[in-house]
Amino acid sequence: MHATRLTSFDELYALSQRYRAWVFRGVPDEAFQLVPKIGRQQQALTAPKRKLNERRLFSNFVREAGQFLTTKPASAWEWLALAQHHGLPTRMLDWTENPLVAAYFACAQLEHQDGAIYMLITDNVVDENDLTDSPFSITRVMRYRPHHVTRRIAAQRGLFTIHPRPTEPLQSNPKKGLRVDRVIVDAAFKRRLRWSLDQFGINTASLFPDLDGLAQQLSWRFYEADPTDTEQA
Repeated sequence: MHATRLTSFDELYALSQRYRAWVFRGVPDEAFQLVPKIGRQQQALTAPKRKLNERRLFSNFVREAGQFLTTKPASAWEWLALAQHHGLPTRMLDWTENPLVAAYFACAQLEHQDGAIYMLITDNVVDENDLTDSPFSITRVMRYRPHHVTRRIAAQRGLFTIHPRPTEPLQSNPKKGLRVDRVIVDAAFKRRLRWSLDQFGINTASLFPDLDGLAQQLSWRFYEADPTDTEQA
């Protein structure tokens, strides 16, 4: 997997131009692999046990989440995307069309560790008009954009990959229509990057458009020193 080191906003802009047709995923620790949460949590279990636990977890989410929704998802695919975006362990990974959003997730945590931005391009796309297959029966990694879009998914320009073998890290495989690259986000650049992103409106409040996101963003802005401000004491 190709990897370079990101140390300036100019380099981030160049990255966005070089990977214009790709999608992006930011992680705060460059050691994180592209393994869905359900796979990270169940690697020690046998395959039949993993599948049973996953189905039960998903069924419970579908049964109980309806009380919080004004419009319910129309398919198992949409339900799974909704569950993934709200933190339930699933066989999906979150991606974004916006490299600045990915950069935020790479720099907003673990300030003293290198982060990473992954880039993905694939022709394996779920046809939203033909959802006859179950998301649990696919045989190759697929890219999926749900019709059922929450405010958070829309704000983050979000989409997903879904993984037939969720314990296995996603890697480039041209024979299966997958290409993956990444860049390392230098730890020394993280604070400056987050402030630069804030200037472009990419911050906690814009990506998590609710009162919690607003409160977190204001707290960060008022209590964290801007590293680019030479007038601060």
